[in-house]
Amino acid sequence: MISKTVLKQSIKTNYKIWLAITIVVSLFMVMIFAAFNLRSADATNDNPFTFTILSLLTTSFYGMIAVILPMIYSIFVGNRLVAKEVDSGIMSCTLNTPITRTKLILTKAFYLVCSIILMMVVLTITGLIMDSILSTDLDIGTFLMINLGLTIYSLAVSGIVFLSSSIFNKSSSAMGLGAGLPLLFYVLSLVSTLDDSFEFLKYFSLNTLFDTTNIVAGSNYVLQFIAMFSISVITYTASVIYFKKKDLPI
Repeated sequence: MISKTVLKQSIKTNYKIWLAITIVVSLFMVMIFAAFNLRSADATNDNPFTFTILSLLTTSFYGMIAVILPMIYSIFVGNRLVAKEVDSGIMSCTLNTPITRTKLILTKAFYLVCSIILMMVVLTITGLIMDSILSTDLDIGTFLMINLGLTIYSLAVSGIVFLSSSIFNKSSSAMGLGAGLPLLFYVLSLVSTLDDSFEFLKYFSLNTLFDTTNIVAGSNYVLQFIAMFSISVITYTASVIYFKKKDLPI
């Protein structure tokens, strides 16, 4: 139950920000591969370079850049897809056509999910190409698993944003919750690492479920993946159900 018209409109409206975020996050990955190659080439017995490319990626890329930039995309686009259209009156015009509420909200959810997955596919391919060019001895299996975890995490974040966008009729209200909650999760995860007395805060953060240390170690990450995937399924399902029943301003 996908509307080609709504899907085309969603792509046309949001492809520029998708392209910008995808290029920027991919360029960051390219820079880290290049920096690793230069540092390892300059390493000597007196000045060894002990990092692997995977450890450099997990500390310098997946801890912040790979989390924040897709989050920005989800916040901006998730709000624009539903709440902003309701707030501006565009949604009312769309629903005056033969397109049903169910088809409309399913199409917008489909676009957001697919755009995030495609972003992660591009990012993954970029890393594999750089490894092939520079021969960095990347552990491809672990690299793919980290990117799978990042994809599921990003879908969970987008689900929260999309649910907020589906609940509120005002764009500002949807942005407050949809942006505030993911950002709060990120801040809590950062604060929890500052001191042992703050460690308990990690249990209140979604980011804790995307644990690259566990993925690299090859243990205790499957249940985390399942939890994040469950959050994404629940939030997107709730978005569809709520939007179908909510009162919309005419």
